Amino acid sequence: MKENYFDLCDRQYDATLDQVEGLARYPWVGSKFANSDCRPLLIGDSHYAIDDNKNFSQEAYEEFKDKDSTRRIVDTVIKNKCKGESTWKMYEGLLSTFIEMSPENTKAFWSKVAFYNFIQKVMKSIDEKPTDDDKRNGWRCLAGVIKVLKPTSILIIGVRNDGGSNSINDDEIKLEDFKDDMEHKVNNCVPRIGKIILKSHSTPRTIPLTLIKHTSQRYSHNLWKDYLRIRDPQLMDYMSK
Repeated sequence: MKENYFDLCDRQYDATLDQVEGLARYPWVGSKFANSDCRPLLIGDSHYAIDDNKNFSQEAYEEFKDKDSTRRIVDTVIKNKCKGESTWKMYEGLLSTFIEMSPENTKAFWSKVAFYNFIQKVMKSIDEKPTDDDKRNGWRCLAGVIKVLKPTSILIIGVRNDGGSNSINDDEIKLEDFKDDMEHKVNNCVPRIGKIILKSHSTPRTIPLTLIKHTSQRYSHNLWKDYLRIRDPQLMDYMSK
């Protein structure tokens, strides 16, 4: 049965994404992403195989083996039918950073961006934390996704997965100046910033990388919106149109 999101989701990259080692699920890629001069890659944290009572769900765990499962969640968000309070808050906080919430603006938002979760292993409880190996694999997968999607901005939700960041470096990609932005403590959180040098072109491309407070808990979208206008004005200008 045809899903409603297919007219907003671009699947042209799927065959190439299949070659990214360790990538468990396809990113959502908006229908306007490929042909835009600004291509935002937004990255969540983890998927949790839990039910509405926050207990482990084998059914949910099996569903996350589907490479389209992240896209199905985005589809649910677009339809405003997302289940689970903390899950909805994460997406609500993210969207509120960029748009005034409405069905039309939500559809426009998801048509512009690419999105997936950093940690590829599915968490079996709300208290489970990614291991160091999970984080290193996340950085390696990010390198592969960058090579395929060629984003112009990268925004990671949450600052806890900064460990193992040197795993992103290879012959085509290098992470530089990765550090806490001590001059801009926002919402009781210090952002982490850096730049990714993509060397697969005749002229190397620099991509700003920003890690912000997780958008699900005690998150002030207005404060982070102000910060991102300073940190990544191209991203914010594009998303406001």
